[in-house]
Amino acid sequence: MPELKLSNKHFTLKFPGNTVFFEYWINGSSRPFCFSFPVFEIGGITAQIRIDHWEKPILVEEFSNGVIEYSLCGISTLPDLWIQLYIRIANNNPIVRFRYELFSDKLCRLTKNLSSGGITYFGLNLSEFDRFREVRLSEFNEMVHSNHLTECEIDDSWFESGSSIMGPIFISMGKNRSFLLAYEHGSQYPDRFLEFQLYPYRSLALKAVKANYLHNQTIGGEIPFETVWFEAGGVSGDENKLAAEYRDFIHRYICINQESRKPYIFYNTWGRQEKIKWAGERYLTSMNLEYTLKEIDRAYELGIEVYVLDTGWYNKTGDWRVNLTLFPDNLQLIRGKLLGYGMKLGLWFNPTTAAISSDMLMKNEKFRVTQGGNRDEPYEVWETEKSVGLCLVSPYWEDFADRLTQLVKETGVTYFKWDAIWQYGCDAPGHFHGDEHCTEHDRKDRYAYMLPIYMSKVIEKVTRNCPDAIFDFDITEEGRCVGLQFLAHGKYFAINNGPYYHNFDVSEQWKSPTADGNPNIFVNPGPARGWFTRSVLDYDKWIPSVLFLTHYYPYEPASSQMQNLASLMLGQNGIWGEINSLPAASVNLIHRHLAYYKQVREDITFSTLVQKGRPGDSCEWYEKINAQTGKGVLVMFGNTGGVYHYITSASVNREVIFPDSVSVRFDSKGRAVVKVFCKEKEAVIIYFGVKDSER
Repeated sequence: MPELKLSNKHFTLKFPGNTVFFEYWINGSSRPFCFSFPVFEIGGITAQIRIDHWEKPILVEEFSNGVIEYSLCGISTLPDLWIQLYIRIANNNPIVRFRYELFSDKLCRLTKNLSSGGITYFGLNLSEFDRFREVRLSEFNEMVHSNHLTECEIDDSWFESGSSIMGPIFISMGKNRSFLLAYEHGSQYPDRFLEFQLYPYRSLALKAVKANYLHNQTIGGEIPFETVWFEAGGVSGDENKLAAEYRDFIHRYICINQESRKPYIFYNTWGRQEKIKWAGERYLTSMNLEYTLKEIDRAYELGIEVYVLDTGWYNKTGDWRVNLTLFPDNLQLIRGKLLGYGMKLGLWFNPTTAAISSDMLMKNEKFRVTQGGNRDEPYEVWETEKSVGLCLVSPYWEDFADRLTQLVKETGVTYFKWDAIWQYGCDAPGHFHGDEHCTEHDRKDRYAYMLPIYMSKVIEKVTRNCPDAIFDFDITEEGRCVGLQFLAHGKYFAINNGPYYHNFDVSEQWKSPTADGNPNIFVNPGPARGWFTRSVLDYDKWIPSVLFLTHYYPYEPASSQMQNLASLMLGQNGIWGEINSLPAASVNLIHRHLAYYKQVREDITFSTLVQKGRPGDSCEWYEKINAQTGKGVLVMFGNTGGVYHYITSASVNREVIFPDSVSVRFDSKGRAVVKVFCKEKEAVIIYFGVKDSER
């Protein structure tokens, strides 16, 4: 049979018969990237898949975002084995996603007698490149109390010494080409489940490290072994071109559910609930119908589009029914008001808990969480009934998904905030992560590996019935599974209030503010909180900042409001706090600037961040301008008084709005030449391509 081909405007994939590799060709290039097929350990014997021939590709599905999925069946030369290769491509992007399913006509077992973990997913030679980089997504920084992106240069000594790196992204750069490899999973660095193993002569292999499967796991008949998704793609150009293409891939093509990519402006009640708690009340004091209806009115006046009821709206975890004592009409007045305003409803969930008297726990009692072999003691969940853990890597996941789907019909909710999902949550036997023949340690690791996969399964099931649903995973604490797996289905709630007092070795004298029950440091108006919350903008080179929701305070003085609004507009898009108490002047200021922002937010989301200065420097510049339209924003944070100058990287639209402290002119290339007179700690927003209809 002749070799098979799949292609788009950027690349061609070739699948020769009777071989151990497939080829990725950058269109117009003279050399391919050759991906070797997986190596498995089957019945204690190492076996590399060699394809005798391929059957004709089958078009599985064409998705609404322009992605097409194909399935190729490769008949192996090994007796009774074949692989199903799934490939997703979009015509306008060079990144391809692919994954394998391994089938057998006879019952066989995947074993783990090798120290390497038993699987090599693919390998390839990168000798044509001379520069390499690891991109990490899940390094938790204790100073800012948040995950952030880091990049690590890899030189030849790493290859020569046989080192390994976690990634999940690996970049290769040369004179004329740049190439990217990645895998879709998630965990906190350096807790690796997969890794890139480096070899001399600049070769690389993606290998399983732990828990990718269980020792003696069976395959056969209709039960395959399934891999996670892998990514690969190259460009004729430098790293910046590759980063722009990958950023576009994450924005438009990795996730079928495009609603999660839209730059809505979010309001969450938690900021208000925290403030009430710090004042000596309960978190749920203002969680009632009357207060909420007034707050929705105020949120609409500000320009909010997604209104999120945080914890406390429900009667019991697990059942996730509305607390009718607080909301007697089952949220119907709230639903109607939001619908009238064109706003969306969001609700808070902990997917891994169920109240001790809940119907969900009664139905799923055998899927309770154990840790160290012991069930957890019931614990109070945010002033609601005591709860216990339920294992998401068990049949319970479908009941939870079904309940979310029912809530869409009952309440109109389309935004789901998930919180408190710890990666190492269960070691119980009899679930989907191991039985009594596995060790407790193996079951614990397998749960951690499978958790992001089952989180994705829940989302896939709900969005089949509710395609407008947005899922947001709170990663504000360490120990959460952060990576590309969840970004293929939703977005991240990236940072809460930044660090706690316990993150710093502060003196006892300065610990006294925690007496009011508030462990956070940066919760007052002013610039300091933004220095920490803007730290997650480092993702934007590779992943759009719109996928890392962060909430900002709306409180006076106006200088603080401008600092918070300026940060929000860089893609973080969240507000919380006690908005009902805002005076009219504050409401008007916030509404006016959000109206400006809405005119160019699609351009801002499309644009890669250009940043000069770090948070807290005398001056910070953030440029988010669409090079194709010239529309967007230039934001300056002045932390020290003085005169500051900036020239935009992009040519700009000349319809400009800026404050009196700023002068703007244009050079011969259409770039903006900006001078700012800064008197105090302040933020300045300059809008390009915005009409001043609000004044």
